[in-house]
Amino acid sequence: MKTILTAFGIALLASINFVACTDQDGGGEEDNLPGDIDNAPDINGDQSKADAWNADNDPAALSTHLVYRLTNLPKTGKLDKPVWKKRFPAAAGRIATAWTDTYWPTAERSHNNRWQGDTVKSPLEKYDAAFNNKAGCATQPDQLSGVGAKAKWDTYFQCAGPAATWQMRNYQNLGILFDGIDNDRKNGIDDAEEGPQSWWGTCHAWTPAALLEPEPQHAVTVNGVTFDVADIKALTQNVYDRTDALMLGGRSAAETFTHGANLSANSDDLDVNPGALHVIVTNFLGKNDMALIEDRTALQEVWNQPVVGYRVTKQDPITPAKAIECVGGSGATWTYNPSAKKLVEVRMEVDYITEGYPQATPVGFENNTQTDYYHYILELGSTGKVIGGRYCTENETNHPDFLWTPIKAYGASNPYVDLNKVRDLIGKAVQ
Repeated sequence: MKTILTAFGIALLASINFVACTDQDGGGEEDNLPGDIDNAPDINGDQSKADAWNADNDPAALSTHLVYRLTNLPKTGKLDKPVWKKRFPAAAGRIATAWTDTYWPTAERSHNNRWQGDTVKSPLEKYDAAFNNKAGCATQPDQLSGVGAKAKWDTYFQCAGPAATWQMRNYQNLGILFDGIDNDRKNGIDDAEEGPQSWWGTCHAWTPAALLEPEPQHAVTVNGVTFDVADIKALTQNVYDRTDALMLGGRSAAETFTHGANLSANSDDLDVNPGALHVIVTNFLGKNDMALIEDRTALQEVWNQPVVGYRVTKQDPITPAKAIECVGGSGATWTYNPSAKKLVEVRMEVDYITEGYPQATPVGFENNTQTDYYHYILELGSTGKVIGGRYCTENETNHPDFLWTPIKAYGASNPYVDLNKVRDLIGKAVQ
């Protein structure tokens, strides 16, 4: 599922301010890599270099405790321990480290979807009954748009609770499907094309929630209302609609890609820089168990997926001429990054969790993973540290657009859903 970054409400933490400096010991800029675990001072690299990462692609944007030396970076790794283990120590080892879920498509009524059938209330309707003292409606309208939709939804809102009402009227243009207005002035009042597109939803909320919260293991009854596993997961996504996070790479706004061997590896169409990608993936999943999310498509569409494992299947020195051929150029002299002292050809497989569908029982993620395959050239400095890189031609349009790591839930955009109440449901569901 994809969503537009500017619409999904990630609250990015303040960027780290870097100070340009020179290594007085003569080791060169490689010894001053920002965020280097060797405690080098932070720098902001020379922006004129086509492949050395710029500020947007600096791995230190996600962590200031990183290993850069290639020989010290594991060739395999996966999310072995849950990120949430300190908050739920008794559940660690018993519950999957992450979980899949539907992205609750907005065009299918978002978290107000009656996923168990027309007679069973939606997650938000259940929330209203349990916490907002509103029993809600026996049924939902049988149409979301078109002639007559407005009257049906007006009737529904007379008995619906505040959380369900807010979601239907306000979330991601959902309400314009039944507002009685020809908003796009194309196909008449309340035509289906006016509202959210089919791929809109809350993958931006599912991905951090799936890594920072344990998966509910069983139904929970509160105030006479029973919340099944999928209900709790939907509400968890709702409160993760806004997330404090750190981001690496610039988001591409392009619908098409212009190929070119001389295009900067830090352009919005080519980042995340593959050198930064390699450093972050191997540190986050090879040396640690940290939450990592990718927008796995390079261009305008945003597909957020939790990253849970990787394998380096090729990591061999390569001559400049062969490396240039790999990235689509010509010649025998590597000019993309003059600081590079050694070039390494890398093939990496990255495993990510895919979306599923609502279920009344926990599903984990092992049966909902897919793999992407990346091919790139790493640039190493004089002591073997990764200082940049460039994608080979087959990955120019097939690579992550940006990476991000979630810090915590900032809270629901829906003002009638409370983060602490949802977390109480989660706690009861993992006991």
